[in-house]
Amino acid sequence: MPPPVPPLANASNVNPSLSAERALVSFNVESLTQFLHGPLHEKQRRIRAEIEQDPVFSNADRPFLSRERMYVRSLEKAAKLVEMRRKSQWSEEDMMIAMMMSGDSSPQFLHEALFIPTLKTQLSDEQQKIWLPSYVQTELAHGSNLRKLETTATFIPETDEFEINTPTINSMKWWPGALAQTSTHCAIYARLILHGKDFGVHPFLLQIRELGTHNPMPGIELGNLGSKIGFNNIDNGFLRVHKVRIPRDQMMMRNSRVTREGHYEPAKNAKMNYATMVAIRANIVKNAGLALGHTLTVAIRYSLIRVQGGDNLPSQKGQEVKIIDHGMQRYRLTTSLALSYAMLMTGRVMIELHRRNLKNVIQGEVGLMAEVHATS
Repeated sequence: MPPPVPPLANASNVNPSLSAERALVSFNVESLTQFLHGPLHEKQRRIRAEIEQDPVFSNADRPFLSRERMYVRSLEKAAKLVEMRRKSQWSEEDMMIAMMMSGDSSPQFLHEALFIPTLKTQLSDEQQKIWLPSYVQTELAHGSNLRKLETTATFIPETDEFEINTPTINSMKWWPGALAQTSTHCAIYARLILHGKDFGVHPFLLQIRELGTHNPMPGIELGNLGSKIGFNNIDNGFLRVHKVRIPRDQMMMRNSRVTREGHYEPAKNAKMNYATMVAIRANIVKNAGLALGHTLTVAIRYSLIRVQGGDNLPSQKGQEVKIIDHGMQRYRLTTSLALSYAMLMTGRVMIELHRRNLKNVIQGEVGLMAEVHATS
């Protein structure tokens, strides 16, 4: 059990220097907050208040945890979020906010941000009645260049199955989050092979672990990428598939399909298969702005408290100055703060554009796809 959640700052435990600086602010802080976060602000505040009441979400001891313990802690948080979601009847948007507010990367992020949207945009209505389960696209040699992916899905007409295979070292799936230890199923992108002809990359559903034992399924090789420069609480992994057979109806057939006779019915527009690939891109700008904002909060507050140098200046009368009053320090912080605000604003536009595009794709329209792909 993590340590108790530390109490929020109040007037009695705020550094006097911070209080003095805040008193000099020439604008309404609440108005700026509303401007930065828009209509989601009140929802974020409400969900944050719920999360801060539970000790599971404390990060007080996080710097001292091993990678393995960080992963376990993330699973504890994920389980608690699911419990809170059911109790409070959170929407999908609420759940995404809660994961962001939890103070840690969530093992279920790709499930919510990529896997579910993939099912919605790629599964037919009939398939969605059966499947609602990591998003496995990136390979060792290729990432977002889908046309170069090497994993294959070969149709076997005699058994009405596809044979999924990663034929080379380069074609092993590499980097997907929640793949090494967490996920039981994945949306895997592979080249569709019919009667020896390559019809390009399509999404398929693949079970990678047994539900009872959580052991890898036959023909499935899984591994953990180990320590990384960040996100060490997430089990990024690799996947090799050795000629694993799946039923034909585990091809995602909302946009294109293969009939029992092995005939290919293409999508109205091949770009429909790329709809969820840009989902993470659309969020990267906003998340980068938030991450920069978090670090700047620490840096700016520290710069308002820490004093160093300047005591030789006549105006200082032997007193050292706050380091934020040093020109270079102020320049670095304020320009970075402006960049954070710009990222948040741009990110909001990107996310709204992506949502409109996702809605259009579900309805069979791809008019926004090129703009979303180019700008993200």
